[in-house]
Amino acid sequence: MPSDPDPRRVQVRALPVAYTDVGRGPVILAVHGIPGALIDYRWLGGVLRSRCRLVRVDLPGFGETPVGWGRSLGSRARFLAEFLDAIGIDAPCVVVGHSMGGALATALAVHHPDRVRGLGLLASVGGRRHRSLQGLPLLPLSWAADVPGLRGLVLPRVRAFAAASGLLAFTDEALLETLRCAARISLRRHGAHVRALSVPTLVAWSSDDPVIDVDISEELARASPPGPRLHFTGCGHYLIKERAREIGAALSSFLEELQL
Repeated sequence: MPSDPDPRRVQVRALPVAYTDVGRGPVILAVHGIPGALIDYRWLGGVLRSRCRLVRVDLPGFGETPVGWGRSLGSRARFLAEFLDAIGIDAPCVVVGHSMGGALATALAVHHPDRVRGLGLLASVGGRRHRSLQGLPLLPLSWAADVPGLRGLVLPRVRAFAAASGLLAFTDEALLETLRCAARISLRRHGAHVRALSVPTLVAWSSDDPVIDVDISEELARASPPGPRLHFTGCGHYLIKERAREIGAALSSFLEELQL
C-alpha cells in the first residue's frame, strides 16, 4: 500500500519547506526529480515504512514548497544540507535521488560528505544530456519564460517536451520551474561529481526508460563507486513505483551492509 502522510512544514532560511518523516531507524532522505514532488515516493515509502526512517522533501518550486533558493547543483546541495539541519538530522544518512534528483543527491554527497553515508541513484540523469533534453535551448527558453509577452510562446514547447517524456500530470508553473532549473543544472558537472564520489552507491535503471537513454544509465553505473546494481525492464522511468518492492528490498540490504 502507498504511504501518503500529511506533509509537515519546516523553515529553511525563511522558506516554508514541505516534507514527510515516517518510521524509525536508519535515515533515508528521498529526493524527487524535476518536475516532481515527495508524493513520487509514495509506493517506495509503503515498502520501506517498517524498515527505516524515510524523509521525503518537496524541493523549492515543487509540490507544496514555494519557489526560493538557487537552482544550481551547489545551491540545491546547500538546501538539502540545511534542510537536514532544520529537522535535526546531523548523522550521515543514505540519500536517494530519482531522475534529476540523482544529480542533487550526488552533489550533496560531494559538497557535504559528512552528511552522506551511502547513495542511491534511481533512474538518474547522467553526465550528458539525455534524449528528452536534446535540441532544447534551455537557457534562452528559461529567459523567455520570465518575459510576460513571450511566456505564451514558450509554454507549448515545454508542454511538448513534457508529453514526449511522459510527464503529463504537472501544472504549467511546475513545468516552467523545471525549465528554469534544467537551464542552470550542469550535467557535465554532475558527471564530474560522480567521478569524485567516495561513498557506496546503489544504481537502478530501466532499459526501456523513455527519458534517460539506456547507454547513459549504463555509463553512470560504471562510473559510480561499488554498490548494488539493479537493471530492470518493463517499468519505464518511474521505477520507484513499478519496482518499489525490489528497490525497497535492495535499500534495506544496503542499509545493513553500511551498518546503519
